[in-house]
Amino acid sequence: MRLRADLGKTTSEGEEVRLYGNVVLKRAPWKGAPELVAKGPYMLAFPEQEILKTDQPVAVTQGGSHVTANGMQYDNGYRKLQLGGGKGGRVHAVIEPRSAREARSAAAASAPVPASR
Repeated sequence: MRLRADLGKTTSEGEEVRLYGNVVLKRAPWKGAPELVAKGPYMLAFPEQEILKTDQPVAVTQGGSHVTANGMQYDNGYRKLQLGGGKGGRVHAVIEPRSAREARSAAAASAPVPASR
């Protein structure tokens, strides 16, 4: 899991890290699932537990699937993503079926490779 933000503040012992502005979480592809990317204005990280959460709006993309929610909790150890729970608790999702992802991957893999000069 990689995190990036405009500003980060940590407690003196490092048990919490508050991330502000253009926060981006990236999780590498895992067990056939594409990379997961979550973006939002604020996130609170617990590095020792590998947990990240926010009660602010968040946008999550994985492959062709897109989800927006008012709140999120991500547990990197269990690879578990919970959405909602923020202000209003709303979630909007567009989930791409695995067969569409597989078809797109197969098409990319069989695309002709340009000849070298």
